[in-house]
Amino acid sequence: MDIFRFMLKSYLGDIEYCKRLIESFKLHNQDSITLDIVVPTAEVSLFESFVDKNINVISEDTIPVNFAQEYINGIRPGYINQEIVKLAFYKLRRTHSYLCLDSDAVFIRDFFLNDFINSSGRPYTVLVEDRALNSNPEYFKQHWQLRETNLKKISNYLGISEKDSLLTCHGFQIFESDILEKMEIELLSPRGLEFLDLLKISPYEFSWYNFFIQKNEIPVIVREPYFHVVHTG
Repeated sequence: MDIFRFMLKSYLGDIEYCKRLIESFKLHNQDSITLDIVVPTAEVSLFESFVDKNINVISEDTIPVNFAQEYINGIRPGYINQEIVKLAFYKLRRTHSYLCLDSDAVFIRDFFLNDFINSSGRPYTVLVEDRALNSNPEYFKQHWQLRETNLKKISNYLGISEKDSLLTCHGFQIFESDILEKMEIELLSPRGLEFLDLLKISPYEFSWYNFFIQKNEIPVIVREPYFHVVHTG
């Protein structure tokens, strides 16, 4: 099992974005970090040309989890299922921690293993408030208010006081396998739930992870986001 890897959930519709990402990944990957690309089983052969010494292509059906088969709160199954893959990838036991990439990401500078984990092997965790986004009236109206409502659903479910200021992220989080397993053992299993059930409550996979950390006061090493996310309408 590796200390750290990248994980990308993709599909045919994003294959050109994926190609661009992989080109930048190969150019800047100075420590030969592995990238695992998870795609629908029927599309594995379409991504096999990307495979090399540091890149694997994996069928999503190898992950032992139930996927959404229908729209959930107006969200298409494919979107929900990519969130499930990100949360459940740890079950394959390939790495102690992994950074979740999106197909439209691009690396713009050289990166090294120590950009993502410290000298003892613990990953850095992205936790921010993103309050600056409130200053954009259109973003606030179209995205922030609904996002804030859904984040409150998570904090309420976890029994977190509304007085607590909670930190989260928009994506590109490093998931620590031990913490995800702790979530399953302490949060899901006692209630007979799966990751799919959490996303039915609120479709923010990173915030479920981030709020669980803060609720349980799990020690993490906090840092700013690795990627700059461009928010568009």
